[in-house]
Amino acid sequence: MIKIGTLTYHRSHNYGSVLQAYALEKVINSFANVDCEIIDYYPPNYKLLYSVFVKNNSLRNILRNLYVALHYKQRRDRYNDFCEFQKRYKLSNNSYNERIELLDELDNLYDVIVCGSDQIWCSDAPDFSMAYFMPRLKKVKKISYAPSMGYGEFKNTKYEKPVKDALSEFSAVSVRENDGAEKIKALMGENFDVNVVLDPTFLMPVNEYDDLCAKRVVNEDYIFFYSVGFREQNAQIMKYVSEKLGLPVYTLSTSSSSIKYKKYGIKFADNNSPEAFLSLIKNAKLVFSSSFHGNVFSIIFRKNFFSLYTVEKGERVDDPRLNTLVEKFGLLNTELDINNYKSVDYNRKINYNEDVIMEKIEESRKYLKDAISI
Repeated sequence: MIKIGTLTYHRSHNYGSVLQAYALEKVINSFANVDCEIIDYYPPNYKLLYSVFVKNNSLRNILRNLYVALHYKQRRDRYNDFCEFQKRYKLSNNSYNERIELLDELDNLYDVIVCGSDQIWCSDAPDFSMAYFMPRLKKVKKISYAPSMGYGEFKNTKYEKPVKDALSEFSAVSVRENDGAEKIKALMGENFDVNVVLDPTFLMPVNEYDDLCAKRVVNEDYIFFYSVGFREQNAQIMKYVSEKLGLPVYTLSTSSSSIKYKKYGIKFADNNSPEAFLSLIKNAKLVFSSSFHGNVFSIIFRKNFFSLYTVEKGERVDDPRLNTLVEKFGLLNTELDINNYKSVDYNRKINYNEDVIMEKIEESRKYLKDAISI
């Protein structure tokens, strides 16, 4: 029996983070002769990032706490929903939430450690840690599965040498985006072997998500809109689409700024759990999302959807996460922004190429199985 641990952002109160962590553990445990669990490591600042209230030690924190107090029930319920979902994980017995040295014992506990997925390799992330490269472990087999570098960079930064040294000890390296593969090759050399694979959520059978889904959250036809935080461009687009199609728009509260969407007639779902997130996508007539995983689950449930891009100074801001996703499945006609939203046919149907989707899934499953084998 091969003992495997995964190292990821499993405690984030973010829909994509918890679902990818759950999916990767489940998928690996579906392979023969393995025993996989999520290593319960999380940086110390996780409590600051995801607590309902934080210390009143700055004006920003005081204002945050005042907002939370005004919307306490909603924030408390959301916090509890995520904590409840995380009970579905198969977690390691030990927790590691302080110094990186505490992870040294993992060398003797696992045969293989899988880093990924999510933005664990994004140096710009507030919860970034070199622990997600396992630099101190020397005995265990180290591989990565679909981590994202986001907009982060390692070359010509303080992380260049430690990341380069750490990656040189990996048995297999894969990332989630083409952009990430290019960054790693720039760091490690053009001959360094790095694969681009699907997010682990794609590898779990859709019927397992059907079982995971909450019961229908909205009892009417609706459009589901998902974005992390408020962006006025998105609000304008959703108001226009709602009026054009005669359908209400529902969203989820993801940050203190989300409340601003109410001014544009956007409604908030009562249930904010990860299971409700799945249900809201599955049962929507149409989905709009600027979030990577909002787009991922739209594809998994074969929904009609649009990927929302930001425009700055008249030009679309490139998003390597969404670019790789829509290119991989040939879904370029899903791209939407403030420049083109009035010229789009919102009644169009996506013709998913099932052969291409299944081929990409099998390629990623094969990479994962081959990388794990010892």
